Amino acid sequence: MHYPIAVSRLLLCLMLLAGFLAPEDTSAQIQVRDQTRCIEKLNRNLRNVARKQSDEARNCVRDFSRDELEQPTFADCLLADPRERVAKAIQKTVAHEAKYCVATPPDFGIADPQTINEAGVVAGNAILFGLFGPDPDQVLAKKNVDLDTQRCQERVLKRTSKCIERKFGEFRDCKYDGLRDESIQSALDMENCFEAINEDTFVSLFCDRSPFHPDFLRREVTNCQKMDVDFDTAIPGCDGAADDHACLLRHVDCALCEALNAADGLAMNCDALDDGQQNGSCDFEAPGSRTCELVATPDLDPSLLTLETSGIDLLFSAASGAIDVTCGAIDSATHQATCSCDVAEHLVFEGFGYLCLNPHSGCDAGTLDCDTGALSCNLGITAQLEFDLPCGDEEPTEIFSTTGCLPLSTSGVSCEDFGLEVFSGLEWTGSLAGEPPLFETMHVDLECR
Repeated sequence: MHYPIAVSRLLLCLMLLAGFLAPEDTSAQIQVRDQTRCIEKLNRNLRNVARKQSDEARNCVRDFSRDELEQPTFADCLLADPRERVAKAIQKTVAHEAKYCVATPPDFGIADPQTINEAGVVAGNAILFGLFGPDPDQVLAKKNVDLDTQRCQERVLKRTSKCIERKFGEFRDCKYDGLRDESIQSALDMENCFEAINEDTFVSLFCDRSPFHPDFLRREVTNCQKMDVDFDTAIPGCDGAADDHACLLRHVDCALCEALNAADGLAMNCDALDDGQQNGSCDFEAPGSRTCELVATPDLDPSLLTLETSGIDLLFSAASGAIDVTCGAIDSATHQATCSCDVAEHLVFEGFGYLCLNPHSGCDAGTLDCDTGALSCNLGITAQLEFDLPCGDEEPTEIFSTTGCLPLSTSGVSCEDFGLEVFSGLEWTGSLAGEPPLFETMHVDLECR
C-alpha cells in the first residue's frame, strides 16, 4: 500500500516517537568493558585457587603412598600449604577484586572474594573426597604394599583433576566471549556455558571422547583394568557404577557446578547436571527429618503388628503413634546418608489387650540410599503388652515387657524431597526376635499417612 508523502512522514514521526517513549528493557544487563574484565579476572582466580589446592591434594596422596608425609595426619597435610601456593592464590583474588571490581562492579556473575576463594579450595579437594571418600587415608594404597593399585589411584586422581581444570578454563572462556559479544546479559545466560563446554575439543581430549578415540581420563580407567586392579576398591567413589568413566565425569561435573554456583552466584541444578538424574548424587546436605504417622483407620489399610508365639499368632492393629526419621549428610562417594528412627509418639496397637511400643535408645543407625530410594533404620523400642488399660496409664496391668531394636525398611524415598513432607503412602516392614515363651517373633507392617 502506498501512502502520500505527508502521511508517510507522519507515520515515520509516530514510529520514532513510540521508540523514544517505549519502556526500557530492564532485564538486559549488558556489561561494560570494566565489568567484563572484573568477571574474567575473578573467574581466573577461582580456577587458580582450585588448581593450587588440587595440586596440594595430589602431593599429599603421593607422600602418603610413599610414607613421606611430613604432617601428623593426612587431613593436616591438606591444610599445610608448605610453599604457600594456595595462600598466594587467595591473596591474588582479594587484590584483583580491589583493583578491577570496586569502581564498576558487575551486575551479575561474581561473588565476594571470600566466597570465591572458599569455592576454589572446596573444588580443589572435591575430586579427592569424591573418589576416595571422607577419609582418603583409609583407602589409599601404599607403594611398597600394592604398587598397581597405588599407580591406578594416583593416575586416575591426576587425570580427573586435569579434566575439571580444563572445564574451569573453558567455562571462563565461554563466559568471557559471551560478555564481549553481548550474548550473555544475565546469570541465566551464563549458565548455558555449562553445557557448551563439553563441546570444546580440548575438554573432549581431557575428559570425554568416544570409546573408539579414548580421552586421557578413559585411558586411565583402561590402564587400571589392564593391571587387574579392582576399580571399585581402588576408587570407592565409583563402587558399583555401571560405567566407571561416566562415574568419574559425574564427580567432575558435580564439583564444577557447585563451585560455579558459589563463586558466580548461579543457581544451576547440580544434582541433575552431573548425571542427568535428580537422585541426590550431587546434594551432600543433610536430608533432614520426616515423620511417619501410623494409619489407624480400618478402611485405609491400617498398620498391623503380629506376635508369633508357640501356640497362636496375636494380631494387633494400630490405634495411634508416629515415628521420626532423621538423616545426616549424604556421602558424596556412596550417595548414602546415615539415618536414625525414633518413637515420636507412643505406638499403640489394639488386639489382645494393648501392645505399646515405647522409645528406647542405643540402636545402630541405618542408611538412606539416594540411588535406589531404599531406607532402613533400627527403631529402639520397649514393648509392653497390657491387658485392659491403654498405654501410658499410671497403673497398667502389664502382661510382659521386652526391649530391643526393631529393624525397619521401606523404599521409594526421595533424597531431594526428604524433609518436605511426611512419609505418605510408604510401607515399613520389619521383624524382631522375641524372648520365648513370651513370643518368638514380632512382625510389623506399618503404613504411613
